[in-house]
Amino acid sequence: MAQLQRKGDIVIGSLAEYVHLRYCLKKRQCDTDSGTAGTACASSSSSSRAKPKGKDFKKWEKKWLVLNSELSPSKCSIHFCKSEKEWLQNKNIYLLCYLGNFKLSQIDPQKVDRKHKNCLELVFSDSSLQISFDSFTKMMSWRKYLQDINSRYAVQLVRSSTRPDLKGAYVVVPSPDDVYWFWRDAGSSSSDCSPLWGWRLQQLRRVKYHSESDEFVVEAGRSAPTG
Repeated sequence: MAQLQRKGDIVIGSLAEYVHLRYCLKKRQCDTDSGTAGTACASSSSSSRAKPKGKDFKKWEKKWLVLNSELSPSKCSIHFCKSEKEWLQNKNIYLLCYLGNFKLSQIDPQKVDRKHKNCLELVFSDSSLQISFDSFTKMMSWRKYLQDINSRYAVQLVRSSTRPDLKGAYVVVPSPDDVYWFWRDAGSSSSDCSPLWGWRLQQLRRVKYHSESDEFVVEAGRSAPTG
């Protein structure tokens, strides 16, 4: 089931499949074939509010998995339940993880058993999640949308010498030739999810990172939309 749509330059909506999962709780070791150890927290969410509920999958378990893509990467999430029917009835739905910061990789088929060859792994700072799909096509579809989420960055524009009115929270999406800026708290309409402006990389003169303040200073040329 796919309800993802491209709004402007951002993909939003949901993607759902029956998959097999391997997942762990905090401070527990995963006894997996690939030797991957992970820690995480799962929470129960039969409504929009989530209540903590411990759940781990040391072995592969079949679940109905739903990827929810929003504009801001910190609001993107993965939920699961036993079946599509439960999802449609909004029953026994669990929040598995948020997707604000993760590393995505494809697991070598030789490191998993024969039944689970089409696998992706999401690695977080304190957890990891393995997802097995029943076909290569489905795996690549999920990988595409997860990569799209992973290419967005939530930033705070603290000051602009030429445009002080631009101060605020944004989502930045780089591409091979441009850097696009979106309002971080925009909704899901086409107009909300269109970029406010974009910098051509050739318009950027200097980029410097200041570790003491965790800030990037970007100098753009006069031809840039922001001056």
